[in-house]
Amino acid sequence: MKTQYEKAVRARLFPLPRKISLSDGFCILDRAVPVELVGKGSAGRIEKAFADFWNAEAAVQHTGGSGLTGEAYRITVFQKGIRIETGSESALRYALLTLRQMAEMERGIPGKVHYMLPCCEIEDAPACAFRGIHFCILPESDPCRIESCIRMAAYCKFNYVILEPWGVFPFQSHPETGWTELKWSQGAFKHLLQVAEECGITLIPQLNLFGHAAFSRVGSAKHAVLDFHPEWETLYEPGGWSYCLSNMETRRILTDLALELYEFFGKPRFFHIGCDEAYDFQTCAACAAADPKTLLLDHLQYFHDLFAGYGCRIMMWHDMLLMEDDSRWKGCIAFGDDRTRGILAELPGDIIIADWQYARAPENNPDHEFPTANHLKDSGFDVVLCPWMEDTGIFQAGAQVEKRKLFGLLQTTWNTVYQKDFVRMFTAGAFAAWCGKIEPIRFNDAVHVAFARNLRHVHRDMNITRYLDTGHTNNQILVPDFQS
Repeated sequence: MKTQYEKAVRARLFPLPRKISLSDGFCILDRAVPVELVGKGSAGRIEKAFADFWNAEAAVQHTGGSGLTGEAYRITVFQKGIRIETGSESALRYALLTLRQMAEMERGIPGKVHYMLPCCEIEDAPACAFRGIHFCILPESDPCRIESCIRMAAYCKFNYVILEPWGVFPFQSHPETGWTELKWSQGAFKHLLQVAEECGITLIPQLNLFGHAAFSRVGSAKHAVLDFHPEWETLYEPGGWSYCLSNMETRRILTDLALELYEFFGKPRFFHIGCDEAYDFQTCAACAAADPKTLLLDHLQYFHDLFAGYGCRIMMWHDMLLMEDDSRWKGCIAFGDDRTRGILAELPGDIIIADWQYARAPENNPDHEFPTANHLKDSGFDVVLCPWMEDTGIFQAGAQVEKRKLFGLLQTTWNTVYQKDFVRMFTAGAFAAWCGKIEPIRFNDAVHVAFARNLRHVHRDMNITRYLDTGHTNNQILVPDFQS
């Protein structure tokens, strides 16, 4: 039976390593702590971590190969030192993050004591290679809060972050695109790229190239372009929610925007083209007179080929590709109809399909799996399963990704990157992506306390000093408007 202290240590770890056992004693992190690095990685990373995390010094000895590969690592903490075995530089980063989460300060006078690590043995490796989390940058988003999200993603061992700017990216090719007074500066976006590189995160840009063309939530009735440039209506379906695919000027402008965003983000391996929830597709006279399947396939093939020319794979949401009237998807997200029927079978096979399922797996599925993801994989595609706030669904997705060897997991957050939803999505998403099948977490106050401690580590790295920037929400209560 685990001791109270071992339970407490395990509760700090986000995500929990695959194997961890504590033994008696502690390693005091003071001066010249002996650290043996076995395998790949740099002594400089260890020395910097000791200085930044614990105001300590490491005496690093780099020895031979560990026999580990990829992101796998092993840690042994003795009273007189630490041994870290790694398969890569990334594995070393994750090992040091695990140690940071485990360490605690000695009891005594503030400023007069050291950090210490419990003696232990740890073996760890991720369940999948693509561990992503998706953030929208809305006009209401705060740059400090988005930076905090990226750093926390790295701290929780995600390795990809998809950023979807909603009318706030400062496009130079077509400045009409977006909210003029709310666009972020290029410097603000470059800072996020620098932060991501520092943390070991690959940023993937997203630009919606079909539905969600308003750069706004559908219920807001806002449109980042047409509210101020009605002459651009020719590029959209009459409702403004989806782009007009029969107008080649639409394609020309979208090409400019997509390539500008892609190049600004440093030409990453992946680019997300959205393509979900195109409610008003084929509602203008030109599109209504055309064959919808031909229109959409030509559109998707064009952007696939465009990015393939740069060695980049596109990602897209799944919902318009699976038929809503197909009984196999009962209880799942599927919005396809006669306009998109049969398109899936004709798409290029190297498109990554992002299957977003925001509830639990259908109850009639004894494996507690989402049949949509298995079907998409069986159809020849790499699939990332994308849960949202339903924690049971998140853990089911993680187990399915590991069991079915899907491409990865993408935790979505949308408009809920604050308060307790923030803790739920980050915690469950991190555990599901890293651990695969794992006993679901019971979200109680102890989890929130542990999460807050880890978030303070992230904010310490950011040198945060303002009240509004601490925690995961600006204010503890909603500030009432006394003048209304």
